[in-house]
Amino acid sequence: MAWLRPALALLLALVIAPAAGLVVLPVLVLVDPVTRDAALAVGQLLLEVLGEAELDPSAGEEAGAFLAFLYVAVVAIVYFPLLLVAGLGALTKLGSWTFFSVATGAVTVAMPWILRSAFHVPRAGAASAAEMRFALVLFLTGVVTGSVYWLVLRTFGGAGDRRAP
Repeated sequence: MAWLRPALALLLALVIAPAAGLVVLPVLVLVDPVTRDAALAVGQLLLEVLGEAELDPSAGEEAGAFLAFLYVAVVAIVYFPLLLVAGLGALTKLGSWTFFSVATGAVTVAMPWILRSAFHVPRAGAASAAEMRFALVLFLTGVVTGSVYWLVLRTFGGAGDRRAP
């Protein structure tokens, strides 16, 4: 039963770390004026779509599609980078704070460009100044998510800092 404690620590880390990212992301978005304006525009669009769905039942399909898009965006920004880095850390037996925080931040920053390339969006590799501000917010969100993941694993996993020999 020596495997039970690390397994439970892993599950706990995979629940707590993304939750921390979901708390930090809106805070960071609201701190920067450019990202705050974009977030308020998305919120206004969401309210309009939901209002139209309330008045016209046939518009409910648009509201569902918009909410599904927001859900996929959150999963792609908060959960997927952590799962990718956690799997990579387990395979390579890397367990330092630097690895988990920086790698999760880097993958989180790369997700918008990866998704645009996957869907063959024109100018998928280009970035404006506003996008670079979003990139900073995403990097910091990934750093917090990776740091909380490492901290929970280190605290409850019992293995400490698992570095390769």
